Amino acid sequence: MDKKNFLNKSLIRYGFGWNYRAWSHSLKTCGILSKSKYDRVLEIGAGKHSIVSLIFDGIAEEIVVSYYEDKQMHDIESYLNFVKKKKELKSTYILKKLDAKTVIGNYDLVIMKSVLGGIYRNNNGSLLDIKVFIKNLFSRTVKNGGILITIDNGKSFFENFMSSFGARKNQWRFFLKDDLNFSGMQFYFGFLSSFSFEMRLGIFGFILDNYIMYPLDYFLSKILPNNPTVILNIVTQNINKK
Repeated sequence: MDKKNFLNKSLIRYGFGWNYRAWSHSLKTCGILSKSKYDRVLEIGAGKHSIVSLIFDGIAEEIVVSYYEDKQMHDIESYLNFVKKKKELKSTYILKKLDAKTVIGNYDLVIMKSVLGGIYRNNNGSLLDIKVFIKNLFSRTVKNGGILITIDNGKSFFENFMSSFGARKNQWRFFLKDDLNFSGMQFYFGFLSSFSFEMRLGIFGFILDNYIMYPLDYFLSKILPNNPTVILNIVTQNINKK
């Protein structure tokens, strides 16, 4: 695709948090976000280390940042205030407790990063269940002409050796790219970036993640594309016609 992506690139680091270059790669390069203005954006499942909807700051009039449990609100609010001290944010931000399985709205764009793995952790639910969930979420939240973006953890080539790392020890679900090929517009990236050094090693880990591992991933994911570590789907109205 040769369309220009409209993203606030100065906020990608803050939006994606750890391992941000690998996690943002497909979204930056997919060429699908050609609208320069949105009325309302919803993020489902923000976290204390990333608020991915920040990348639409100044592009969206209103950004609703949602969390699932009351105890998460303080961390997310603190992180948003931290970013506000670093950057002059232009959009209106609303923090709200929402459940992905019941939320109703009327948004131009809905985005969720690393959420499906949590909802369907312990391998609960079939792939058909996930597709039905996505169709229902789209119909409940996205207005005519809008889009839904999912960004999820891919099952690494090294998965069998990493069961005790990070989210894996909490039984988070990791996916093969074909598991989530429900939209017709799928983009993926990565081979090595299956966990974050930054979360363990601080600034040294940040350098490893983004300036050593990312360039290696950029090369390896082109020649070894079958086990991407980040899987992006762009969902439009077409999914409801399948």
